[in-house]
Amino acid sequence: MADSVLLNLSGSSQVQPTFWLDSYVGVQYLLNVRVPEYRMTSVADLNSMQINAGTSGSGNEQLLANLATFSRTNSQPIYSHYNLVPVVDVYGGVGNRDLAACSKT
Repeated sequence: MADSVLLNLSGSSQVQPTFWLDSYVGVQYLLNVRVPEYRMTSVADLNSMQINAGTSGSGNEQLLANLATFSRTNSQPIYSHYNLVPVVDVYGGVGNRDLAACSKT
């Protein structure tokens, strides 16, 4: 199930990297096949994602909504850890000051 979701959202290079060799110049290129971003824009799109339990086209496909539930929640955008302990990162702007002046304060 995780491979199917990863394949749909990140692409084939995350699940099984595939390369195409241009034999004329001897350069290999990484191929990445994935679902276009405009097709995955809502929770309903995620729920309708097909998950296959074996070989594609073998009739083992199942909708993700039948296997898991999703809901929107609010949370902090960045999770940071230091030696497995949660930490809070503080970001600050230094507008209209050069880097040397900021390092002295």
